[in-house]
Order: sequence, then structure tokens, then C-alpha cells
Amino acid sequence: PRTFFSSVSAPPAQQVDVFPSIVIHSTLNAQINDNNGLQPQGSFAEAQAAFLNPPKETIRSLLGQLLKHNIGIVAHYYMDVAL
Repeated sequence: PRTFFSSVSAPPAQQVDVFPSIVIHSTLNAQINDNNGLQPQGSFAEAQAAFLNPPKETIRSLLGQLLKHNIGIVAHYYMDVAL
């Protein structure tokens, strides 16, 4: 039997140097490196990691508004390579 190998790659506009991912380290490692245990790989992951550590004042303000109006937030994460 003959075996065929295909080398298919993404178009240049969709190619990345680093696969977007967020490496999560232990709490001890996070304290030593002062990065909350997150090590984003690639610009997309860096943007995501920034949302995982919002400014404390933003959290306080949002929480105050949610409690004042007795409402909540439902979030849905969807990853699409076209975004």
C-alpha cells in the first residue's frame, strides 16, 4: 500500500508564530513572578489575559452598579479563528 502525506498550511494572513494559549502556573510560582500565575503565549492570549485581571476600581464600580440595580451578568466565551 502507498502512503500519501499532505502538507497543508493556513493562508499567510492566518499563520501565527505562537499558538495562542494561556499557561497557568501554581500560586507559588505566580507570587514569585508577580504575574498572577498566567503566562500568555501570543498577542491574542495576551489580550485575553488582560481581561482576567481587571483594575480593582473597575470591579468595585461595576459591583456597585449591579447591586444598586439588582442585576447580574451572564458571559459566554466563543473563540472563532476568523475573529
